[in-house]
Amino acid sequence: MIKDASGKRLSLAAPTALLEPWVLALEGAEDAWELDANLAGLDLRCLSDVKGHSSRARLKLFAPEPNVAVAFFYKPSQLPFSTDRFAYGALIHRRVAPTPEEVQAGLEFLRRGLHPEARPSALRRAFPFDIPR
Repeated sequence: MIKDASGKRLSLAAPTALLEPWVLALEGAEDAWELDANLAGLDLRCLSDVKGHSSRARLKLFAPEPNVAVAFFYKPSQLPFSTDRFAYGALIHRRVAPTPEEVQAGLEFLRRGLHPEARPSALRRAFPFDIPR
């Protein structure tokens, strides 16, 4: 389920049809995901603990151009004054929505705190567009 910062359950509209499978999977998930409305795109944090600690793993869903949708995996810096992000890669969907298997692999990657053993096979580390803040 998706929640806002106050803990209220949210229902979101995907910014593009290519991202609809991500939004539906997040809304139907048993674990909680917190939306950060202050950031561009749909920026969500996994609220599941990783080895007893609060997870910093984040997912940003956005459409950089028509017929392209991106699921970007990252962690924000731990320094309070820093806006740096530590990128783990992105799943890029061009003209075709992701399969349920791709979405579940991405969500499991986030649930495990972006652990390398859970890395989705289709994850890309380089892409020709900027990631919005």
